[in-house]
Amino acid sequence: VSRAELVKLIAAYFEVTGGTASFPDVAGGHWAAGVISFAAQQGWVSGYPNGTFKPQGTITRGEIAKILALF
Repeated sequence: VSRAELVKLIAAYFEVTGGTASFPDVAGGHWAAGVISFAAQQGWVSGYPNGTFKPQGTITRGEIAKILALF
């Protein structure tokens, strides 16, 4: 599961409103740009130290645990 796919799946349970966070590797036209921005604004996810989000990257168990611990 990619980072973008998990964020999209979790965001389906919330009323997603636009977010303000942006990442240089998530273009405005990316299919998950809105939910990635929303999730970052909510504090569910953050970028890597270089400022990227890596939406197509495989999500790690540690990243999943961090997100699920917030709920």
